[in-house]
Amino acid sequence: MKLLFSISFYTPYVSGLTLFVKRLAEKFASENYQCTVLTNRHKRRLKPTETINRVRVARAVPIFSVSKGFLSIDFAVKSYIEAKNNNIIFINLPQFEGIFPAIFGKLMGKRVIAIYHCEVKLPSGILNFFSEMSL
Repeated sequence: MKLLFSISFYTPYVSGLTLFVKRLAEKFASENYQCTVLTNRHKRRLKPTETINRVRVARAVPIFSVSKGFLSIDFAVKSYIEAKNNNIIFINLPQFEGIFPAIFGKLMGKRVIAIYHCEVKLPSGILNFFSEMSL
């Protein structure tokens, strides 16, 4: 089974979202799934492709960034190629450019799973305090 994880940033960038995807992909890879992470080359020193802990990382070259999202023709092209070569596609939201692998995956009849990562921060109040603790 071949799994594709789409995410704006990946290791060596560190955030809760990147750590989640890294741990998930590496766990699947340790169980003999073929895992690829499609991400952006957010620093020029990063290799376009490499394997990290049995996970293939494919980095697209962005034209420019918009906040934490990227505009990249290369990401769209790589999304098509990777969607074609994988069975299941995980889109990790929020991700501006995640629309490309999601659309290509759906058009190709692949299973597309969207994971929305967020931190809930409600206005102050006793009910909201307990609501946040339960999440």
